[in-house]
Amino acid sequence: MAKLVNKHIRITEQQDQHLLALSAKTGYNVNELIRKILDNVDDVTLTTALSRQQATANREMQLLASRKYIMDTLSRTQVFNKADCNK
Repeated sequence: MAKLVNKHIRITEQQDQHLLALSAKTGYNVNELIRKILDNVDDVTLTTALSRQQATANREMQLLASRKYIMDTLSRTQVFNKADCNK
């Protein structure tokens, strides 16, 4: 068996729940599961995962930009409406 090395990682609560669910489903403990996942990941899978992550980040940026545009538009509309009320 290969020498094992200790690594400390930080994951989100959602990722932890996912790992625990996979562990219960497969019967592997979390450490074994992580090792199996790492042993079976390849460049294509990693590239796909990173592409999905980037696509999600892009969608979030677009959503934030849309929200900012809407808020700016609403603010300007309220300013114009107040000006009309003061006439």
